[in-house]
Amino acid sequence: MTVEVQETGRWYPNQPPAFPGEDDDAYTSRLLGVGGMYPYDHRRGRQCSIGWHNECSDPSGESCECPCHPERVNAEVRVASWNARIGVFHVVSLIESAGEPPATTTSKAYVHKGWPVVELATFPDPVRLSWLVGGEDEGWAT
Repeated sequence: MTVEVQETGRWYPNQPPAFPGEDDDAYTSRLLGVGGMYPYDHRRGRQCSIGWHNECSDPSGESCECPCHPERVNAEVRVASWNARIGVFHVVSLIESAGEPPATTTSKAYVHKGWPVVELATFPDPVRLSWLVGGEDEGWAT
């Protein structure tokens, strides 16, 4: 049997990919570090490890080093920076989502439930800035 090797990394905002043939239980166990395989290069609490960032038991990020914590702590700064650079009616794309077409911003960025977000023409709910990159010549992401 061949063992898959995956480099550890930041893995945010996207989760690490599942290995070919890996079932949900094995995938979750790997995300939690069961058996010594841990895909992150930093400490994460259980909820952030499995991608449930809204439910992290350490919202201040004192013991959980997930990159979502600075995103929330610095939400107002990220919103101001986004609005200064991107603005309304600008075409943006989802990071690493080739199947999703670019969308137009329909609002300025703002803080919603602690997260920096912006409204997009083709999405029913606000989208977190960390999932977006400015289109065309911007080359900028939060």
